[in-house]
Amino acid sequence: MNFLKIITFLVLLISCSKEQGHILPFEDSSSLSEEESLRLNFRKNGIGKVEFQKENEELVDLGRNLFFDKILSGNKNISCATCHHPELGTSDSLALSIGEGGIGLGEDREKHEGEFVPRNSPHLFNLGMNDLTTLMWDGRIAITQEEGILSPEIGINGKDPRLKYLTENIDHVLTLQAFFPVTSNDEMLGKFGSNEISNLTSNEDIWEALTNRVVEIPEYQDKLKDAYGDQIEEFNYSHIARAIAAFERDSFTLKESRFDKFMNGDNTALTSREKAGARLFTGKARCVQCHNGSNFSDENFYSLSTPQKGPGKGQIDQEDIGRANFSKKLEDKYKFKTPPLRNIALSAPYFHSGSHHSLEAVIRHHLNPKRSFEEYLADPSNSIDNLDYNVDRNIARLNSLDSFFNVLIVEEFSDLDIENIELFLRTLTDESFKDKIETPSRVPSGLEVDQI
Repeated sequence: MNFLKIITFLVLLISCSKEQGHILPFEDSSSLSEEESLRLNFRKNGIGKVEFQKENEELVDLGRNLFFDKILSGNKNISCATCHHPELGTSDSLALSIGEGGIGLGEDREKHEGEFVPRNSPHLFNLGMNDLTTLMWDGRIAITQEEGILSPEIGINGKDPRLKYLTENIDHVLTLQAFFPVTSNDEMLGKFGSNEISNLTSNEDIWEALTNRVVEIPEYQDKLKDAYGDQIEEFNYSHIARAIAAFERDSFTLKESRFDKFMNGDNTALTSREKAGARLFTGKARCVQCHNGSNFSDENFYSLSTPQKGPGKGQIDQEDIGRANFSKKLEDKYKFKTPPLRNIALSAPYFHSGSHHSLEAVIRHHLNPKRSFEEYLADPSNSIDNLDYNVDRNIARLNSLDSFFNVLIVEEFSDLDIENIELFLRTLTDESFKDKIETPSRVPSGLEVDQI
């Protein structure tokens, strides 16, 4: 009798635990429903829980005002919301943002006296989650247990920084990120000589001058005291950055997508085609190999042989070398961070230079980067976007492709497969933030608030 039980167990394991020709772990066997098997696969890859720090109401209110207020820009003409507007999917709908000196919002924004920001403006969704440690396309903003703060400002870096007073409120990488748009000439600071703050020669001096601007406004003085307590005698830029991060975390951390409802046990939250796309995502298409973890990003860096548009970060002649700009390692050339995927359907265009405008195009590029790259260069409609046609650089971009992407064979994926993967990605959409956030009609500085 025991022998028969063993034989039956082995038969079930081999014959009933197959999907797409591969034997899966026993927990994905016929003892589980299709839905439970999918949930198990996601959880095994760290996907499912949304954990983040709750914020107090006064801190969020302070951050909301600062987020929409142009007081933090050198020429008082651009705010955080200009490039990360809630009504534009917390981005700006542009391939490359137009920073300080531009006019308008979204697709209507014009350069005027401004310049293109070298990279696509990333969305802000779920960036305050507890396990997130790295931000920006090249990962130049990070906080690690081993090294502490890593950023473009050496004075605040490490576990025992020289400018320790500026790190007292840096509780998360999202707070750290809020330090740097205001120090960028193209983003918020303004060209040298265009205002008194843009003439300053150190980040520390810039942060101090901006803090003084804010604190000089009585309403902000009151809001700072409400958020941090009357006992604080002197505020610094870390109090401002912490408040902005609190607003972003409170407003844009979302956990009510149809995918979340499915993960919480609602089998009807996804359609059959969306479930098919989820199986491809975790299976044959191998998306989950990089898009794993709570925010669908492994926070690592890869070369996808994507086209370069615009000026490129830190380089001339449009050669943006990505992670290597920051790490100074040759092997990191053309590598960019795996982007998180929550609300990805709301934040087109995609890739570091905003080269692709649809999820379908992004999926097809992943399946055959070489062919996608060559077709992109050959498409005359792309020439209007300052595309880099330099033969040597483009050959180098193609040759830098991470070997993982050579494993996928595009011919094995039908148009229906690609559509199903896209349908699944759209289940990660949660638009509840739109009901929670209204663009304020006024801010404490009295400066004009951009309205869409």
